[in-house]
Amino acid sequence: MFDEKEKAEEVLAEINNGADFAEMAKEHSTGPTSENGGDLGFITADERGLDATFRDAAMELNVGEVSSEPVKTQFGFHIIKVTDFREAGVRSFEEVSSQIKSQLRNQKQSQVFQNFVEGLRKDAEIEKNL
Repeated sequence: MFDEKEKAEEVLAEINNGADFAEMAKEHSTGPTSENGGDLGFITADERGLDATFRDAAMELNVGEVSSEPVKTQFGFHIIKVTDFREAGVRSFEEVSSQIKSQLRNQKQSQVFQNFVEGLRKDAEIEKNL
């Protein structure tokens, strides 16, 4: 991510001339993923929380391709490189069972804690001495 379009264009020109994308991201990006070379991991076509302009631009690229120009979003200017592609699909229960258990456990713990706090508030005797 870059705050200025001109800087993004300079870095894009270096990448197009053979500079390593990840190294350029580490060196020049102001975004939160700069430390890991700009790697966002896999994103999906319906990714929530990801800027739609960014997502749409990324979905138009092929593996190994870099965006032809900086992509402007509400956060700044981005250079996008697609490094891998996976077909969407359904994961097996075995693949997700531990994740589901963890998520359900966290939800239950949250609810128990919330009930506990509400009970404390209900039973609390508060005096204001001014």
